[in-house]
Amino acid sequence: MTDNITIKPCPCCGGEARVQFEVYGTWMRIYCVDCGLSTMSVPASQFDEARVQQLADELWNKRHKA
Repeated sequence: MTDNITIKPCPCCGGEARVQFEVYGTWMRIYCVDCGLSTMSVPASQFDEARVQQLADELWNKRHKA
């Protein structure tokens, strides 16, 4: 499901970011595989790919570098 999601690199280290579903798929977050920076976990119930992309854009892709 998350293969078509566009997630920008980590705003802190430039590392690869991924979507992670937690607790049997009921929560999701976006995290950096290199430094561990992550968004808050949000409920993932009944998400489709468009909703996951919307959350990626809201929670990760529009973040500003420090």
